Amino acid sequence: MTSWICLVGDSMTDLQIYMAGLRGQVFDEAMVVDNPDIERIIDTANWDDVPGIGHIDGGAMTSYHVSDNPEAALHTLKKKRNVVKAYGPKGARAELGPGFYMSGRPEFWIGRSRDKWSFMRSLTKVQLADLASSLRKEVQDQYAAGRISDSEKGYGLRDIKNAVEYESPEQLFSLASQPFVIPFWKPEWLGPIGVKSGSEPRAIEVKFRGKLAWLKRNNVSSGLYRQLRRIGVIGAFTTASMGTNPEMVLWNPRAILSARIVKVRA
Repeated sequence: MTSWICLVGDSMTDLQIYMAGLRGQVFDEAMVVDNPDIERIIDTANWDDVPGIGHIDGGAMTSYHVSDNPEAALHTLKKKRNVVKAYGPKGARAELGPGFYMSGRPEFWIGRSRDKWSFMRSLTKVQLADLASSLRKEVQDQYAAGRISDSEKGYGLRDIKNAVEYESPEQLFSLASQPFVIPFWKPEWLGPIGVKSGSEPRAIEVKFRGKLAWLKRNNVSSGLYRQLRRIGVIGAFTTASMGTNPEMVLWNPRAILSARIVKVRA
């Protein structure tokens, strides 16, 4: 079999990489490091922490997967099952393609949890009004402390007003996101108004080692993902920017050293 190595200045397109694969050539990093969608390929064995992605210690990275049902996800990992196929059809539409998603900022992802909002379905009119009152005070306090702008305060108060006026609690979802980040699904918010909170999201803390592709953008071609896996890259990630989130996708569960369920701090 022939080994294909890019010369300095060469840049292999996805098509070239794909065609080389059809010819049965052996792959190495030089084939993809010049791809315009790749910042670089790092190895946890000789790299420092990646902000927003994970902490590296002793050559292994620790990152987190947020889930409403972490037991099922942990079972998949421990069985070393194909996490790319396990993601199902929706993997094709995911930001980094199919695989096992993690982040060094689990609190950033709890907004995607569904179970924590289950209490919304049973809110009475009085409870909704009480919750709105607490949220209104929090928004005003954030503005007084200089944490949000005048316009942000305005649309926060607007959503609260609409939620009560139209008896539409889903209008409050915006208050859980930036710039407010109010965790009003938690017991300390709901207990005083007599509401039982839903299930709080938990996370799987995963420790692993191997090579990762640092991508400049998400939604790159599936062909590039396949070829990265073929040269032994265990996953890919993007850091926080105007167009990307701090997240990574793991393709090879055999790279995992340990995994355990932990609570997420909002």
